[in-house]
Amino acid sequence: MYATLDGYRVGWPMGADKMLLISLDTGLRNPSVTPSSITVGHAVQALSALMDHCAASVETLLQWMSSSPSARTIDRELAHLCHDIIGQMPLLSYLRYHVELEADSLKNDLGLELPNEQSLTLECNGCSREHANSKKMGISWVRKKFMQMISRRCSTSLLSPFQRIALRRNQMAIRQKYKKIQDSFVTAIQLDFDTEGFTYNKWGGKQVVQKGDWLVDNDGDKYTVEEESFAKTYERISPGMYRKSAPVWAEVATEPGKIRTKEGDTSYNPGDYLVYNDEQGTDGYAIAAEKFKSMYERIEK
Repeated sequence: MYATLDGYRVGWPMGADKMLLISLDTGLRNPSVTPSSITVGHAVQALSALMDHCAASVETLLQWMSSSPSARTIDRELAHLCHDIIGQMPLLSYLRYHVELEADSLKNDLGLELPNEQSLTLECNGCSREHANSKKMGISWVRKKFMQMISRRCSTSLLSPFQRIALRRNQMAIRQKYKKIQDSFVTAIQLDFDTEGFTYNKWGGKQVVQKGDWLVDNDGDKYTVEEESFAKTYERISPGMYRKSAPVWAEVATEPGKIRTKEGDTSYNPGDYLVYNDEQGTDGYAIAAEKFKSMYERIEK
């Protein structure tokens, strides 16, 4: 309101592609956990419930008036309001992040080994005051959760330009740069004959092959690579022998899903690597963790 109402004379224009609001929570308390050490009877519980209700009301209103890929489920009736807009067009872009202060969540999402007692202390005091690495904790959480929330809540085609920029920057921050291990080679032959193409099933999806694509044998694992992608990333060692010379950018998948490749679709599981031939992530695929680690080594900055 301050940025848009005439009386305050700030004059910011409204719209999903013109205004972006980001809210970072210091920690989301688990309402089912009520140890005596962090409550003082029913009065504190009532105050906590009132604060939770106010926070939920603010989130509901902001999700209702915005384009928000981070929108959470408010309740069973309202859901996440992803398809509900208070006006004809979103008034702003809205991103909100919560850090779930539970031992299992902190371990799985941030790699922090904290006993239950210490995670409860974080819930009570707020991670920004209690934990020495709170800033790093919040940044790591945002980076790791951003992609998950987008894929669960809304299609990326619904993102505003602001959100697409934030998404690209976040992806690039998560991904690490790798290179192929020197003694790792493949045998390959180009399908350079008159054909209308064909399809085959692999990696949990249908793969499409066109004239000029390459048939690759990677230590017994046979697949095809699109012509342009092969030319940009592989170099010839000897007749029929090739080595991937271009670097790749990779990140670890945190939940199951599918990635759209130039040849088709590839399914992946948590722990698998999402690998991209460019830093922007326009030419990607998935590789099982054990296989990726046997073929690639990280490029240290």
